[in-house]
Amino acid sequence: MWKKQIMYLKMFLIVVISILIFVLLFGKENLFIGLAAVITVTTMFGEDYTINPIHHTLYFIGVELFVGLGAYFAGLNPILGAIMTLIVSFFIYFAFTYDTKPTKALGFIQLYLFLLYEPVTTSELPKRVFALIFGGIVIMTLYYTLARYNFNNIFNKSIKGCINSLIENLNELINTGCIEKDNSEKVALMIKELEIKVHERLELDKNQVYSIYSKDLIVVFLKRVSSLSSEAMKREVNKELIKKTIELLKNVQDFIEDGNKEKLKNILNEYYNYLDSFKLRDDLDRYSYYNAKLSVKEFLQGLNVKENQIESYSNYIANFLKALKSNSNNFRKSLNIRSLRFNLAVKAAITLAFSVFIVNYFEIFQGKWALFTISLLLIPYAEQSNKKAKARVVGTIIGAILFNVIFYFIQSNVILIFAFIVVCIYLSMSVVSYKIRCIFITLNALLMAGVMDPSHTPYYVLSEYRVFFILIASIIVAIVMNYIFPYKMKDETNKAIKLYVYLNERILDGLIEENSDKEKLVLSFFESYRIWKKINYNNKEMKSEQIQELLILQNDFVSDVNFLIKSPMIHNNKSLFKKSFEDFKNYTKKKDFEDLAIEDLEKAKTEEERLILVLLYKLFYAVKEMRKLSDLICKE
Repeated sequence: MWKKQIMYLKMFLIVVISILIFVLLFGKENLFIGLAAVITVTTMFGEDYTINPIHHTLYFIGVELFVGLGAYFAGLNPILGAIMTLIVSFFIYFAFTYDTKPTKALGFIQLYLFLLYEPVTTSELPKRVFALIFGGIVIMTLYYTLARYNFNNIFNKSIKGCINSLIENLNELINTGCIEKDNSEKVALMIKELEIKVHERLELDKNQVYSIYSKDLIVVFLKRVSSLSSEAMKREVNKELIKKTIELLKNVQDFIEDGNKEKLKNILNEYYNYLDSFKLRDDLDRYSYYNAKLSVKEFLQGLNVKENQIESYSNYIANFLKALKSNSNNFRKSLNIRSLRFNLAVKAAITLAFSVFIVNYFEIFQGKWALFTISLLLIPYAEQSNKKAKARVVGTIIGAILFNVIFYFIQSNVILIFAFIVVCIYLSMSVVSYKIRCIFITLNALLMAGVMDPSHTPYYVLSEYRVFFILIASIIVAIVMNYIFPYKMKDETNKAIKLYVYLNERILDGLIEENSDKEKLVLSFFESYRIWKKINYNNKEMKSEQIQELLILQNDFVSDVNFLIKSPMIHNNKSLFKKSFEDFKNYTKKKDFEDLAIEDLEKAKTEEERLILVLLYKLFYAVKEMRKLSDLICKE
């Protein structure tokens, strides 16, 4: 807890220093550029901008100049204000809205509104331009100071945490004979997120290909061990297997720290030889073991690959990720009202442009409070916006009441007022709950208005204006988000789930086609990453157990497909694979699907044939179950 408070205090001091620097260098009329830079940096936590920092700095400088100059022209008259707001708002929300992570538009749209209502003359414009350029530099400087993303440190910490959770599950398996469903699902989701991170990093940074390749090997291996852990403890004798697996995982953790490849290879060979001597009954529940066994072999082969093979691997992953990104971020495809980015950008641009025109044309006193609230509540999904609007209204009302009480006693004491302002700024940064944060944001806004208001409006009237404008803004946004081309999280998640089921069936059919386009198959495979990220991101808000179960099934499905694509098994057993594929496709239509699969399994002659049959069973079972889950989720 103290570490967090120290971090917040550090952030607060940096905010104060940044604002003071802007005031000293560029005058108080440009201090909001420094404040907006800090807001922008807070949205960058957890994001990787360390690769090509010069490019990012120039990009942020360009955005700052575009927004700042747009605000200057918007302040010339109400009509031009509406036009410029339409253009600038559309750009900001379109450029900084994403399917699988929070929007980063807030800092830039707040900057626009700050500068719109803190205009400068033509003679003062050059100073503002320099302040905006400096603002872009400050964003990256603060990022490196406060939020710098160190991929290796963060990834290594995450992967070791994942291994620790997996070890805890295995110990639970030894002690109780089972693993809590929540714990098992937690590990599966952690592994999937690690897999996505390592592939995305590879696309961004080809200079760390060898380090990233090793991380990918570990992630793939953890997926197999996770699969084994859910099946292995079926009888007493398997305790020894679980204990040896725990020891192996601890050695993998050591490898992450020391990078001793030879030591790890020796340990993997010992583990493989132990598995090779291990005997299991011929039933479906036990054959995840074979998957784990071959994954150890795959891990060993991966540790022995040559440099040119690693480069080939990195190009393979990077090219498909670029193709996927090009496909999903296609500009023409994005210019569609059903696109999340375009949908929000259009609604935000029109709503803000109309509101700015009304406030400016009628010169509404403190009308900017409504505009700031509108910009805060315009977030991608209607459900999120509604939740935030309620919290803001409640926080504003409580904050207004507290302001009246506080200001009644200290209105003549400027020192006390500024002391309260400082405390409120700190608390509005450090408090987690948005509703409570809004109390301090309201107190801060009203205290500053009470001190700086040249018209000397009575303090209780100021609080009434604040509550009124926040309420009006919340109602406007609620109407726009819920009734004008509504973009609802539940609806979009259901569409993504249906697309997932269709994509899985397409991937499955692609495995058996004689002249199948392997590049299309693998592109579909990577496309599933994007859908998984979107569904998983949405489910963090929705908290649906059925969606989580579907995501776990999808993890296993993708893992098994990937295993088949990489393995020579299909090529070595073409006739068996083709016949069994058609048989299993027919079995899924029958009630005794598992019994029929076990009958085929008993006829298998080799370990490789058994593994093919088990993988086919798992693939068809996963698709069948996901189809059922999809229907259930969409009916809710």
